[in-house]
Amino acid sequence: MHKSDNAFIGLVGLNQADDLPVASWGKGYATETAIAVLYFAFSILEQDRVTAFTTV
Repeated sequence: MHKSDNAFIGLVGLNQADDLPVASWGKGYATETAIAVLYFAFSILEQDRVTAFTTV
């Protein structure tokens, strides 16, 4: 939050990801989730842009 007016200016997060089930990789779960999130962001929330990131 911006100190002077409490406006939202960004997001930061930390997530431990060393317990991801490798057996689930390659089955389209991430793709299906990304499609749903993009639909929600653009159609429901009416956002004009989305930023995504990943790491392995």
